[in-house]
Amino acid sequence: MIDLTAILDGPVTWSVEIADNRHVLARHDPDLVLPVASAGKLLLLCALSEQIEKGAIDPAETLTKDDLAPVHDSGIWQHLGEDRLRIDSLAFLVGSASDNLATNALIDLLGLATLEATAGRLRTRHTTVHDIVRDARDPATDAQTFASGTAADLVSLWQTLRSGHLLGPRASARVLRWLAHGTDHSMVLAPFGLDPLSHGYDRTTRVWHKTGSDLGTRADCGIVERGDAWVAYAAIARWDPAQVSDLQVLGTMAELGHRIAAHLGSRTVSRSAPRIFHIAARGDWEDAQADGLYQMSTRGRTLDEQGFIHLSTAAQWPRVWDAVYDDAAGPHVLLEVDPALAGLSVRYEPGEPDGTEHFPHLYGPLPTKTVVAVHPLPMRPPAATTA
Repeated sequence: MIDLTAILDGPVTWSVEIADNRHVLARHDPDLVLPVASAGKLLLLCALSEQIEKGAIDPAETLTKDDLAPVHDSGIWQHLGEDRLRIDSLAFLVGSASDNLATNALIDLLGLATLEATAGRLRTRHTTVHDIVRDARDPATDAQTFASGTAADLVSLWQTLRSGHLLGPRASARVLRWLAHGTDHSMVLAPFGLDPLSHGYDRTTRVWHKTGSDLGTRADCGIVERGDAWVAYAAIARWDPAQVSDLQVLGTMAELGHRIAAHLGSRTVSRSAPRIFHIAARGDWEDAQADGLYQMSTRGRTLDEQGFIHLSTAAQWPRVWDAVYDDAAGPHVLLEVDPALAGLSVRYEPGEPDGTEHFPHLYGPLPTKTVVAVHPLPMRPPAATTA
């Protein structure tokens, strides 16, 4: 089993499931429906392969981008001079570069009703493509999001593909071939250290996956295979961008990747948890060097008095510096902490009892070995005095 309890704390809504071909290894709200952004294109490729297998679509037929509305962000076709491409070439563009123009061309070819019917046959109860990809959405006329789904549905779909049960081995293998060269390794796959542009160099670990990114949304799902063992995974995150940074979410997804790798016996590169920060009086920091543990909570309060150490994200610490230390005398330093170095379990909790912004809190002393950089902070001017 894979333990998720220590890494999914905080103000991020998660739907996660990890399974092999026999057992569920970990899950956290696996049936929670969340936006999945471009991860929903997995369903599009399954529907396309199904129609090719039935003989309803010729993969050598060409489609044009001339009649498509411009759509930017991810993809390659928008930058190419070729106005027409084969259907199977468009599928490769979707699978490797999440190409938005190619996606819309294939949705226009298949129709959303076909995607919905495919989802029903594959028993993905809550995973749906709602619309084409759009640069902007009109709430009065357009679907709220491109696609939504659950971790349980996505893992089930990947298990169906890996087992060769999507209308038989040929249809399944076709989808996996389209997805074999995905270039986005920023999420769960980050710790594996694979070359995102050439997956053939590491013969011991093989991956097929699809990611999705949008404002306040990240999704990654796929198969990681090592030798005869393989794991299907799906991780979907939803958060308020005003409270949580993308780096925090990516760090948690990387931690999921480390745990999948450990289950498969794979090597990983160094953990990539996001750095967190603490403002310290320089004297308190120097005193902590003696026993290797820093035990101040915040200005004028110790860990024992407060119960935890106040920490901040990269976006939060300047506001803490201005609000809490505006009249602080004496030199101060900013401690840059890598929580992965000692496996710190940091909780993200409201900064005030009735507050909405969450801050990282450490319930225990801060090992000095986790501090990877110490940045001097400018001295505050002395407080004005009156006669």
